[in-house]
Amino acid sequence: MTEPAKYVAQYLERPEGAPDPLDAKAHQERAAFLREDPDLQSAGFNLRTGMLSQTFPVIAFGRWEQPEGLDDDTDLAVLRNLHERAVSEWREMAQTLVTIYADPDPSLNEAGRLKIAARVIKPRLDQLAEVAAEQLAKVDQAVQAEEAAIAAALRPTDPAAAALHADIRAHWKAAKTGGERNQLILGILQGSIDDDTLAALATAPAYLSGMTADLHAKARALLAQRRAPDRVRRVEALRLGKARALQALSALDSTANRLIDFRKAAALAEKERRYA
Repeated sequence: MTEPAKYVAQYLERPEGAPDPLDAKAHQERAAFLREDPDLQSAGFNLRTGMLSQTFPVIAFGRWEQPEGLDDDTDLAVLRNLHERAVSEWREMAQTLVTIYADPDPSLNEAGRLKIAARVIKPRLDQLAEVAAEQLAKVDQAVQAEEAAIAAALRPTDPAAAALHADIRAHWKAAKTGGERNQLILGILQGSIDDDTLAALATAPAYLSGMTADLHAKARALLAQRRAPDRVRRVEALRLGKARALQALSALDSTANRLIDFRKAAALAEKERRYA
């Protein structure tokens, strides 16, 4: 399967066997089975020429960027596969609609073309949606497991440091001057705060050190990066990968539903069965 990252070239691809452009009237009659006439900007392909945009998938579906050092991560591979399948299904859908549009059969009217389009495309979309729901749920479980491990790494583990950490929290809670508070805030934001101070502040509730909830969250995130850097990196990669996969799936679904009236097609098919 071609990777979305390879679609960046600024040119158009005209599939082999694409139909020759029809005149305006004939085109309008042939394209009437769709809700709108797809173009290269809104749907990434052109019915009249059969051309596919090489930039549309990158813009609409997003570009997959593989994090370094995580090539063997199976959950990331699942997300990448979903992204690539969405792009592939868009290409298949475009080719299917171009083929239906180009069919010169005079007995094939608007309703007939619509029913064919829905019969071919809807099951593929439904199958991908079912697979995506199952696989995304597994990825969510992987993220939850990593987050639980990170939370465990943030729990106090050194009884000997308990008194020191309590004194550190008391010191910062009692700090009166803005300069002292700013020094603490800057140390957390820049990541320059020492390990003992960070652990004292991040492993206890915010009110014990007089920190705001936002600053306390940043302190915990910094401590997590120090104590479990690989897990933090993996969680960030999985979240970004999931967002990219969902973007691609959403782009496919919205493009398909913008062009094809699946409810109308189902009603036509039901009517046809009823009177068969």
